[in-house]
Amino acid sequence: MDPVALAGLTIYNLPPMPPKWDSIGIFYITFCATWTAIVLAGMAFLWANRANPILKIRGLPLAFGSIIFLHLYWCMAQITYPIGGTMPVVIAYDVQYFVMGIWFPLGIALFHASNSRFLHVAKLQRLHFVGSGAHVRRGCNGAKTSWLCRFRNMDYGKRLMIFIWIGIIAQVAPILIWRAWGIRDTMGWRTQTVGCCLSSLHATPMFLIALYVPAFDKINMYFTPSQWIHLSTMMFEIFTIFVPLVQLVRLRTQTKHVTDANAKWETGSQTTFRSSTAVSFYGPNSPASSSQAEKGQPTIYHMNSSELGPEPDSRLLTMTALDHTLRENRRALQEFSALSDFSGENVAFLARVMEWKSRSWPNALSDSESLESLGEEERLDAYNRALEIYADFISLQHAEFPLNLPSQEMKRLFQVFDKPARVLFGEDASVNIAIPFDDAYVQSHEGSRPGSNGEIQRQARYTGEIPAGFDSTVFDSANGHIKYLVLTNTWPKFVKEMHQRRRSSDTGRSALTNESESSLLSRVSMVITSLVRSVKTT
Repeated sequence: MDPVALAGLTIYNLPPMPPKWDSIGIFYITFCATWTAIVLAGMAFLWANRANPILKIRGLPLAFGSIIFLHLYWCMAQITYPIGGTMPVVIAYDVQYFVMGIWFPLGIALFHASNSRFLHVAKLQRLHFVGSGAHVRRGCNGAKTSWLCRFRNMDYGKRLMIFIWIGIIAQVAPILIWRAWGIRDTMGWRTQTVGCCLSSLHATPMFLIALYVPAFDKINMYFTPSQWIHLSTMMFEIFTIFVPLVQLVRLRTQTKHVTDANAKWETGSQTTFRSSTAVSFYGPNSPASSSQAEKGQPTIYHMNSSELGPEPDSRLLTMTALDHTLRENRRALQEFSALSDFSGENVAFLARVMEWKSRSWPNALSDSESLESLGEEERLDAYNRALEIYADFISLQHAEFPLNLPSQEMKRLFQVFDKPARVLFGEDASVNIAIPFDDAYVQSHEGSRPGSNGEIQRQARYTGEIPAGFDSTVFDSANGHIKYLVLTNTWPKFVKEMHQRRRSSDTGRSALTNESESSLLSRVSMVITSLVRSVKTT
């Protein structure tokens, strides 16, 4: 090149370079297109199955938003080698400054907001469904209270996004690793959170090393410095999209296995199974069973770990075994579902409905008899208890973890309970305030002032007309749906977990509770052992 022309070159008039369509350039374009197609296919599959409990709890819109931001930046890095030199240098630097200064941090912020749901869900599951099981209900009443109270009672995702926009440059990955390390879930969420955080720790140091260390100049010609950042982007996409995808496929396989087990053991030999179960727990096969049977107490059998096979007996995966555990040792299943499966609301709902029926409808045999068998005051008591169940587990305005019910069932329960529930337990900002309410519906309604806490709201009592659709079977359809969901989702994981713990006799860590680890493990192991013994007698 002419020395005079070379001397006149600056960063502002440097001519662009031709595109590089060599084998490396073709590889980058092909790799970019292929990986993008795979990511889009995975996202489409997850979105098509977004109603599944495994995906519903993750908050796919927020996760997908972060992936879109990060993946577009990843695509720009892949085409840097073949066509990056065709851009004017000033424009190229402007684009890089915008992407690395605004676009990429926004994607990372959305990603950490999505992962932080994991910690929030784990905390709320422990708070609501473990220990005392007290349900904390919002103490503020929408726009009628102070901005601080409204902020504290905002949805967790909204509060988190406010903090992220205020401090978008905060380094939260080490904090997420530290807080998520001790959580043992069955959904791959902890693996996703910790894996994504660890895979991003190398990005900034390696980017700076590649940018300023002369020894990397030869590598930078083919592998640009920003590619070190995009290695973590690919790991984000793998953990965010394909780990849940694998979990979903496993769940379908597990559901089929449970369905086959129930078809085999609950149809042809259902009577034999149930009678043998009763004999196993109360029968004469144990030396102490006679006196225990007279007292109506169960007899527990003990088995050595060597007697257990590598996999749980398929007869433990039946509805009969689940029903027995719900009656005899619900606490262990409740804690497992809350702390490991993040579905504690399902088991808690089954327990509340069972208790409600036993207390409110002890002699109800059919729809026609159930209403006639109760007096007016007893019917009101039954309806008020049912309102609490609706508010705690079903209402989209009041339940912290609404049950995953079909839309038709939700509409039916909405018509029966929603209007009184909003009066008793407070209104939500999304509720249509134009709907009139009768003050006669609430006893001592004047005492339920804005800002009153959940305890005062619980003391309120519905005294209006009971809807025609209310009877002893009002929750039967929802109860059956949730019980099947527990049977095919939580119950197999619980059985497998307890089976493995029984075989390994590992009492060093309990994923169920922080209290009385060894005693809880022993209690659960005895229940599983007794079920194994009972089904083997068939």
